[in-house]
Amino acid sequence: RSHAGPSGRREMTEEMLDPGDCPLMDVRNLVIGHGRRSVADVGSFTIAEREWWSLLGPNGCGKSTLVRTLLGILAPVSGEVRRFPSAVAFAGFVPQHGSPVAAIPLTVEESIDIGLAGLGLSRRARRERIGASVTECGLDGLERHDTARLSAGQRQRVQLARALARCPRLLFVDEPTTGLAALSEGRFIEVLQSRRRDGMAVVYVTHNLELAVRYGSHAVVFGERVHVGPVVETLGPPHRRIPREL
Repeated sequence: RSHAGPSGRREMTEEMLDPGDCPLMDVRNLVIGHGRRSVADVGSFTIAEREWWSLLGPNGCGKSTLVRTLLGILAPVSGEVRRFPSAVAFAGFVPQHGSPVAAIPLTVEESIDIGLAGLGLSRRARRERIGASVTECGLDGLERHDTARLSAGQRQRVQLARALARCPRLLFVDEPTTGLAALSEGRFIEVLQSRRRDGMAVVYVTHNLELAVRYGSHAVVFGERVHVGPVVETLGPPHRRIPREL
């Protein structure tokens, strides 16, 4: 069920955001790190469709290391990450703001098209996906523009459009709205919420506690210990588990 918010756009109710029963990733007794050097003992949890997992903690605590481990880029120090086939094939990633997308001489269309490599889509299917993600992310009219000439917010929406064009079931997002204006951040979150309504799960690295509490269903909070679970348990008042450095 949905209703029109102050902006006239459809907003999602709690009922629509209830987590699904379909697991996408199962983590068991996970210790993350680099090689044999341990960074954090994360423990066990399961990511299911429509969930929003916020990863919070001070710089250098292991948030990005956890993302790389869940994606299979890094091997666990110990423990297991079970990635269900459909989630592996259709996972997406939106890197940090300031990544080198603007340094590559590509148009918006070309940048999004790169993200479709390896999916075996026909040229027509690729065009359709590019057009849909351009509209979804508010990039209409910018398709032929050089990404280097776009604003920071527009470039970040290109990153999002490229990831969403793959129709991911699980999307990893690494601090994408840092330094963006409130309007750009709001549009970015709005797109993610719309995709969650259709079943996509989100793993979101952030320092923004308010955002994590408002939109998140679950959280991984890094500190002296790592706390994992529903937001009501990990981030509920009085936020005793949030590191001061955050």
